[in-house]
Amino acid sequence: MSKLGGKNPEETGGFQEAPLAYDAVWALALALNKTVGPLKAKGRRLEDFNYNNQDITAEIYRALNTSSFEGVSGHVVFDAQGSRMAWTLIEQLQGTVLSLFLVYNINK
Repeated sequence: MSKLGGKNPEETGGFQEAPLAYDAVWALALALNKTVGPLKAKGRRLEDFNYNNQDITAEIYRALNTSSFEGVSGHVVFDAQGSRMAWTLIEQLQGTVLSLFLVYNINK
C-alpha cells in the first residue's frame, strides 16, 4: 500500500462510511443533472420542485435509478427499489487478525 504523509493508509483515521457518503452526493448530483432535459421538455425546472410535486419527484427517482458510475467506494448502481447494488463483505476479528468471513454479490 502507498504511504500518505508518511503514514500507512490504515493509520490515517477517518470514517469507513466516508466513501459511501461521497458517492451518495455524486449519485444525487448526477441524477439531478440528468433530470434537466426531461423536465425542460415538460416545461418544468428543478427550481419548481416542492414536496407535493410528484412529477418532478418521479423524474429525480427515475434518473437516480438509472445512474451507473465508478465511485470511490466501487461501482455505483441502484435497483428498481432505489437500493444500492453492491458487494457486501463481512469480516471477523480473530484475535488481532481481521479475517474475511463472507462476500455477498447481489448481482450473482
